[in-house]
Amino acid sequence: MSENLEPNIVEMRKKINMMKEDRHQYKREAFIEVYEEYVHMLEAQLEKMSRV
Repeated sequence: MSENLEPNIVEMRKKINMMKEDRHQYKREAFIEVYEEYVHMLEAQLEKMSRV
């Protein structure tokens, strides 16, 4: 019976690792998106300051 479980355990570990990698990728993408918004906000603020 343990032979039947081994492939399932291996597949579960692969799935967990893939999910962890996906999570890290999503965090990177979210950080980049927030960073770009912040840079855009600063550029807009600088433009306003330049007009005054």
